[in-house]
Amino acid sequence: KAHIEVTTEKLLECAKCSKYEIVHTAERALENLVTSLDPLRCFQSLLPYLEISDENADDWAVPLLALRTLCKLVERVPAQALLDSLPSSLGPCLVTGMRHKAVDIRKASVFVVVEMHFVVGDGLLSRLDGLTAANAKLISIYIERHPKSGKAAVADGEGGTTREPPVVVVQQNVS
Repeated sequence: KAHIEVTTEKLLECAKCSKYEIVHTAERALENLVTSLDPLRCFQSLLPYLEISDENADDWAVPLLALRTLCKLVERVPAQALLDSLPSSLGPCLVTGMRHKAVDIRKASVFVVVEMHFVVGDGLLSRLDGLTAANAKLISIYIERHPKSGKAAVADGEGGTTREPPVVVVQQNVS
């Protein structure tokens, strides 16, 4: 195995450790790895660890760390590589992750899909086989509120209503 694959594997194994400091440090190291090395190789090295199924429902620390890392990597991966991985591996993992019993896996899966939307475009949701209407709605809400969408809403506080961010006009005094 090459150094990226071995390093990814060893850092993901740290997710099984019970000490928060070790898991957190491994997560930061993975983030540094995927933001500085070849994005396609990093992407390919993460894919095997995204397997989320009903059989391993209680052993989700490694897939969670892989999902969180993928969330940081997605913007660097070419759209075509993401699309090519959807039918066979990535799509089923994300859809399964969105119905996982652990809320952290569900959230991380949604966040990855949201980040992918900004790389792949509007057709992404239709390519995720098995996505429920509720999941599609949730993802759409997160996409709409994401800073990259340019339509980020600001919470009004009580009642959960949202409004557009205020426009600040700066006037210059010309003497």
